Amino acid sequence: AEEDEAEIYEGEAVEDKRPLVFVHNGARAPFPYETAEDFLLMGKRGAYTTARSVDGRAVFEFEAHVERLIKSVRLMMEA
Repeated sequence: AEEDEAEIYEGEAVEDKRPLVFVHNGARAPFPYETAEDFLLMGKRGAYTTARSVDGRAVFEFEAHVERLIKSVRLMMEA
């Protein structure tokens, strides 16, 4: 793992202490993997994104996240 990558443990990003929120099927859920790398390697095929919140009220560059998800889904449908 890279030095700046935070390890995930019990719902918190260990290195920087920011809370981690995992949403599955529209509901908050416990993070089901030990690390973010495990999630990417062992998780189901799909389009995923991560985001930072601004003052807990908004997602930083929300439109860019949505566009990236749309692009990923389109590419998956073409494959």
